[in-house]
Amino acid sequence: MTKNKIKKNLSDEEMFAGWKEENTFENNPGEDIFSKSSPARAAKNQVKKEEDSFLTQELHAQVNKALLEQKIQLYREGVVDYQIKVYREGKQVILEAIPKGVGKKEKRIK
Repeated sequence: MTKNKIKKNLSDEEMFAGWKEENTFENNPGEDIFSKSSPARAAKNQVKKEEDSFLTQELHAQVNKALLEQKIQLYREGVVDYQIKVYREGKQVILEAIPKGVGKKEKRIK
C-alpha cells in the first residue's frame, strides 16, 4: 500500500490542474440543467406534463387556492392531520378532507 503525499506550496492553478467543475444551478443559474440531466428524468417530466395537460394553469391555480383555504379552515378548527379523498358523483368531482383516525375511533367505540 503506497501513500500519496500531498505536495506543499502549490499555487491554485497547480492544485486544480485537470479538474473540471460540473454545471449546477449554483454556478450556472441562467441554464436549465434539470431538463438536460438524464433521459430518465426527461421522460418522467414528459409523463407528468401529459398527466396535467387537461388542467389549464388558471384551473390549476383555482384548485390550489381552494385547497389552501380548506387547509387554513381545518387548521383553525384544530385539525392538522388529515387526508384528501377524491371521488365523483355524476358530473361533479369532489375533494373531501377527512381527518385521520376518525373512522378508526368510531369502529373502536362500537
